[in-house]
Amino acid sequence: MIFVNKFSETKIYLWTFSGLTAARHLYEKLGFVLDDEYTDNSWGNTVVHQKFTLEL
Repeated sequence: MIFVNKFSETKIYLWTFSGLTAARHLYEKLGFVLDDEYTDNSWGNTVVHQKFTLEL
């Protein structure tokens, strides 16, 4: 977060996948909120991509 604050950003986001429960718990503990998700099948398996956003 120190790195982000050096650039005066107002929000940051990250992409992950559903089913990564421990990671999602960590992101939410840090203040990230699920902002968007979509289902994709480009790798031969159905994957739900999730975008988490943190307002700074």
